[in-house]
Amino acid sequence: MADGRDDDTAVNERIRIAVDERIRNTVNERLREDADFLQMHGIENAGMTIVTAPMDGTNYLAWSRAIKLALRGRMKLCFIDGTSLKPDRGHENYDKWIRVDSMVQTWILNSISKSIVGAFLYTKTSRELWLDLEERMIAAESNTLNQLMQFLMGLNDTYDHIRSQILVMEPLPSVNKAYSMVQRVEKQRKLNLLTSEIPEGVALNARWSAPRGRDQKQENFRKRDIMDKKSQFCSHCDKSGHTRETCFKLHGYPEWYKTMQEQKKRMEGTSMHMTQDKVTETKSGFNAHMTQDKMTETK
Repeated sequence: MADGRDDDTAVNERIRIAVDERIRNTVNERLREDADFLQMHGIENAGMTIVTAPMDGTNYLAWSRAIKLALRGRMKLCFIDGTSLKPDRGHENYDKWIRVDSMVQTWILNSISKSIVGAFLYTKTSRELWLDLEERMIAAESNTLNQLMQFLMGLNDTYDHIRSQILVMEPLPSVNKAYSMVQRVEKQRKLNLLTSEIPEGVALNARWSAPRGRDQKQENFRKRDIMDKKSQFCSHCDKSGHTRETCFKLHGYPEWYKTMQEQKKRMEGTSMHMTQDKVTETKSGFNAHMTQDKMTETK
């Protein structure tokens, strides 16, 4: 049995060597017959950037397609897709192939963000560089997609709209960008809540002091948001204007709400003081008037 396995191994090795030799002969023959892809034009140099947007670790799929299109237009795609193998050292076009392949490597490296390019400087050929990029970036984008989905699925139902918007974006944003988008929505929600809690007198002054050129669409959006709040009801505190998910009594009062309430109390205190002064002033004027009438009658 052992001799049989050794014979099979020897046969497979001879087949592999024969196939490699045939491939090598085919490559060398192609180099002799068609060397157009080894030609370099005067405008092609090591400082070229062949795509407009560099690969930053989040846009690999779009970037890789742009690179392939650029190399195909220069008849250099064969250096990264494996159809142009490195010739034997003694071949007449060996040095030319090395020069062009090095140029292709440089173009690709020039198209990678400076923050991550250092990880790809040590491959020997443009084909090795391309395979290394493919392996790392696809794995990284898959991990980023998983993180993004975990983040979006962890949001509660109040963020359904922004979650749907993020999921239809092309390409999908990074987790950090998605978080920033959700954060902007949350800030807008808090601002709308703050506006709805401002006392009527202060709100009236704010409306009169607002620029007259205010955009009508923003005003309509604010009115619609207030109408939506009127239809909301909290099952925890049995009050309208909000839902259980945003109930401060259930989840705690934020600092900005406490500050707003303190300002509201101060404004109400100031208003009450001004009213009391007005009453006192009115009484004083009335008493003075009565005294003057009495003096006139006596005379």
